[in-house]
Amino acid sequence: MKYIISLFISSILLISKAQEPSFPKFQLTREGIEPIVLIMDSITAPELYKRTIFWVQKTYQNPDKAMVANIPNEEIRVEGYKKTAWIHKGFGMVIPYDLAYTFKIQFKDMKIRLSYIPNEVFAGGKMAKFESSSWFKNDGSIANSCKNYKSGLEDSMNELVNSLYNSLKEGKKDDW
Repeated sequence: MKYIISLFISSILLISKAQEPSFPKFQLTREGIEPIVLIMDSITAPELYKRTIFWVQKTYQNPDKAMVANIPNEEIRVEGYKKTAWIHKGFGMVIPYDLAYTFKIQFKDMKIRLSYIPNEVFAGGKMAKFESSSWFKNDGSIANSCKNYKSGLEDSMNELVNSLYNSLKEGKKDDW
């Protein structure tokens, strides 16, 4: 009986994993955040551009202010603000870190290139410039105190990527 239950649970986990989109994810390194390229089968650059404009309109509270560059069919640049991009927990305190960022989207037929540039960090009413190198030791490994920060920041960045990817795949639904 335990074997059957275990097999059933494993099957459910495999099915749910198979349904998750598979594409490159942003990762924080000592040098910063490398751009990623998403392959978008059979969607032209003009269509990707049009769908991205629609996504920006849906995603950002003030899309006209957020979109700081708009080169039709080539590039869109958005300046955004992520509340609680990661959390610091320690000594009985929980401190949320907010992040101002630039998100650049470039278009070619059947692919987009995404760049994420953290600009400023806000915590406890104070602002600082984001410096990825300060999260790492001299040997290039992540500092112990920053391990949770790193995963929280990467989750925040990739949440944006997932949202854009899903919107691009679906296109504008106009079936009502």
